[in-house]
Amino acid sequence: MKKIINSGLAFLICIGLCLSLFGCSTSKNEQGNTPVSEKADEKSNKETSDSDVMDSLTFKSVSDEELKEAAAIYQGYLSKILPVIPEIWPGINPQYYSQVITNGNKHYAVSAERYEEITDTQNEDELQKALLTLQNAPRLYKESKYKGEPVTVMNLAKLSEHFSEADRMGGFITLMHEAFHFYTQPDWKSIVKSDADENAGNGRASKYPLNEEPRVLRTMIYNSLYSALHSETEEDMNGHLSDAKFWYEKWKAEFPDEYGNIMETDIAEGTAEYFSNEIRRILENNNEINEAPEDRAASAESADMESYPLGDLAIQLLKKQNRFEVSTYEQAGKTPLESLLENTQASTDAKENDVIRSVVSKNIQATNQQISNYFGNYIDADKNGKATYLGVSAGSSGIATSGFYYLTDISKTGWQDSTISHADIQIENCAVFEYKDMFLIPVSADKIILDGDTLSINADGITMKNPMKYEKLQDENGNIIYKLSP
Repeated sequence: MKKIINSGLAFLICIGLCLSLFGCSTSKNEQGNTPVSEKADEKSNKETSDSDVMDSLTFKSVSDEELKEAAAIYQGYLSKILPVIPEIWPGINPQYYSQVITNGNKHYAVSAERYEEITDTQNEDELQKALLTLQNAPRLYKESKYKGEPVTVMNLAKLSEHFSEADRMGGFITLMHEAFHFYTQPDWKSIVKSDADENAGNGRASKYPLNEEPRVLRTMIYNSLYSALHSETEEDMNGHLSDAKFWYEKWKAEFPDEYGNIMETDIAEGTAEYFSNEIRRILENNNEINEAPEDRAASAESADMESYPLGDLAIQLLKKQNRFEVSTYEQAGKTPLESLLENTQASTDAKENDVIRSVVSKNIQATNQQISNYFGNYIDADKNGKATYLGVSAGSSGIATSGFYYLTDISKTGWQDSTISHADIQIENCAVFEYKDMFLIPVSADKIILDGDTLSINADGITMKNPMKYEKLQDENGNIIYKLSP
């Protein structure tokens, strides 16, 4: 699974699973129906290494022909969707949902009215910068402007030599999801703070070692909401919502820190997930895109991953009850789940699903072992002051990662198998650590070449266009940081 982050806008992070593991929607996996117990067993028995995740997630930019084809199809999607998105989210401004798609070589501007190749960016400084940053970064995206109008820019990607329909739809849904973050949410009072405190472990990064209990409880909430949405009678629906309220109150009472830390993500990502999934439901004429609870349990790992599907299900149920109000999220600061359950009486006889418990437990055990295998040597070096890092500005970088965790032993957030897109440096499939306002990339000191006030490097996975100026720093453990600047 791939998490894709654009750190230029208050760390509004999207989870990278849409159709064939592309984009940021956490909807149904279309790779087949492997029984959930087999999925968990496969993960627990799998030997892990630094490259395991990336081996199965090798993204590449689409070809020029595929890009042009996607532009034509996206124009058709926008012409169908933009007239109705105010019904999906009242008060939204459709003019903010135009797009620029690129493969690093060619670029197309796409709106509901037309698509056109962009051949001259001489007077488009902001777009030039975005395209430069994304040039070698398939699947990453940025907000920008074209001809003075807001656009979301994306380096369109595929997972194989063939640009599949799933890849193409995933790219479009990602663009719409991110545009919702970029252009609809910034003025919301409820998420002003967003994830600015993530470095301190107070944001979306799950603390390692992972605890299975809150994941079981949030998956039980999902199970109850899923059952409520598929209920045939109002009585059955209300019964499942009462069960959801039981698990919700139990989670809040037993894990108050997580409840407080994840609230803004539940709002930001839950609403964006509903918005983008509703678009997908319309385009595909398919309301059954939410994962079955047992499949959701197989990927239960962190509260922030749960924010997406819980928000989507909750808002679908609110609409079913004619109780959906956008001001609830934009101003009042309630999560979709809170809004749905606020007047519901908690059940007194809710029964835990043993299959969900077992699957979540296996998944968390396997994930903890994988984190230990991946980060163990890095943690030891950092704790003993023996690490050397390159530091790049987090605020001007985009990052895609297969997972990120707050490592309490070194007070840093560790990002696994990560790719960083920056105008002056490209990082591919490396461990990355977040520290203050920087992304830190661990390197061997003997790979760094210093020449006066500039630095270059000869290391696998790191490409620097030109030598960069640096400032030599030390962290609290005595590790050396070469903070880079253009």
